[in-house]
Amino acid sequence: MAYLSNVDIYYEMAEEAYKVMSEALQTRYVMSVDRKTMTVDGAKVELASKQAFIVIAFCAIHFEALVYIIALQKLGPEGALRVDRKLYEDRIVALGCPHDSLLKQAKHLREVRKKMVHEKAIDLEAKPDLYAANIGMAWDAAHDAVMFIRELRDAVLSS
Repeated sequence: MAYLSNVDIYYEMAEEAYKVMSEALQTRYVMSVDRKTMTVDGAKVELASKQAFIVIAFCAIHFEALVYIIALQKLGPEGALRVDRKLYEDRIVALGCPHDSLLKQAKHLREVRKKMVHEKAIDLEAKPDLYAANIGMAWDAAHDAVMFIRELRDAVLSS
């Protein structure tokens, strides 16, 4: 049975944003004019951060679309709806992919996505060091999300 979905477009968008983010991170340090010090290119840091959010969002969207299609194929429409209402890690179990690594990564993506979508502002006067930490966490979370989606795709599309 064939299904109409943007699942592959979501994956491509995540991968493209990941590539841009990675390139920006690799080139964010610039040699000063005097060639004695390195400075951080703020525009590259901002670009990498924006791309990290795109990566996380589209990895989560891709996950939901891919898992729903697989649930439709394995469980039919009613079963797919039941699976669709579960936590990310429970969806993987319901589809017969209870690999410990996938479960941990699914939980992590779910938690990161939730924090991103339901953001809570940070008082920088009370915790000024959190700004840089949050930026780095977004980059790490984007990397983790892409690695998870790649592993999940390998596991479910090869079976």
